[in-house]
Amino acid sequence: MSLGKMLSPEAAEGSDQLPYLTNRNVQWGRIELDELNTMSFSSQERKKYLLSRGDLLVTEGGEIGRTAIWDGGMEPLYFHKALHRLRAKGPIESRYMLHYMKHAADRGLFSHLSGQTSIAHLPQDRFASWCVVHPESLHMQRRISEILDGVDEWIALGRASKRKLHQAMASATQERLRDLIRHVRTTEPLEELGDVTGGFALGAEPAGGVSIELPYLRVANVQDGYIDTSEMKTVRIRPAELGRYALAPGDVLLTEGGDLDKLGRGAVWDGQIDPCLHQNHVFRVRCRPEKLLPEFLGEILASDYGKSYFLSVAKQTTNLASVNSSQVKAMPIPMLDLQDQGQFVAEVREWRMRLAVETESIQKLESLKQALSADLLGVRNPFPFSCGTPVPEEG
Repeated sequence: MSLGKMLSPEAAEGSDQLPYLTNRNVQWGRIELDELNTMSFSSQERKKYLLSRGDLLVTEGGEIGRTAIWDGGMEPLYFHKALHRLRAKGPIESRYMLHYMKHAADRGLFSHLSGQTSIAHLPQDRFASWCVVHPESLHMQRRISEILDGVDEWIALGRASKRKLHQAMASATQERLRDLIRHVRTTEPLEELGDVTGGFALGAEPAGGVSIELPYLRVANVQDGYIDTSEMKTVRIRPAELGRYALAPGDVLLTEGGDLDKLGRGAVWDGQIDPCLHQNHVFRVRCRPEKLLPEFLGEILASDYGKSYFLSVAKQTTNLASVNSSQVKAMPIPMLDLQDQGQFVAEVREWRMRLAVETESIQKLESLKQALSADLLGVRNPFPFSCGTPVPEEG
């Protein structure tokens, strides 16, 4: 095991610049060569830091432990101090080690090795002392790798199938919506079809008296077509303000702005967290059920039609854009009758159900991979195992 060369001003400006890998090039199971930095290496350093086919590269900082195998597809190529290079001493198969490292990272086994400064690091001395559990037989290691590689291939096929289905859904729904809008003769401003309100402003939390702490949605939670509740924040408000800022199932949420891709981004709230509030940078539209279906409005916001409207009225700087409540209220909504809206929404739901089936299939394969990894990589394993430690290379 060894760390790569540290970049110095002399190396950055020296002659005979040569390409090298850093941690951003090393992703799980693959090495990205689109953007390579260069620096100079002395003749002795070229021998020391040259990569060979089968070398494992492990990230030393950031997302520590991320691992890929160098396949020798580009020569010569060297590596930076942000990476550990592993050349196993003894009978260790590279792909077995790759699966072992991924399983260890998923289980958080690197956390006790890491040194913490501003970001996590994987010090060489601690990493070198780490005990790697492996079958004594290379043949058995290869068989384990083949099994796990096979599951990975099925997962990759599932993800590719889901991407194609998502693209097909986007294309079909956009074309269908364009066709519907093309035949509409009248529009109405959104404020005639629903109540548009802003949320609470941060920094105005009550200083005294009775208050309650509740979760709220901010711009980062409102994605294009869905609400991401994986990371929620909370705020304190007075009980009397709950009715004003609380969300209800069916509310359509759209963002005030920020980066251009966030402008008018929206989704329908399903009430998965109750009660839940919304911040002032997120508008809430509560549709009037006799005029407008929330899911139909959500598709309008996500369509080319919706994005074009917001771009046309937004206040823009170089990379940022924003809309105000008056512009949201004035958005012209093509007036389809509820039956046509409902038919279109049903078509979209059918697409989403197919996507959900694909997602569930991928999740089952990922669970299978985790269970097999636990069984085959040293946990409850019936095969004869030994414990070896990678050692620093000479030179």
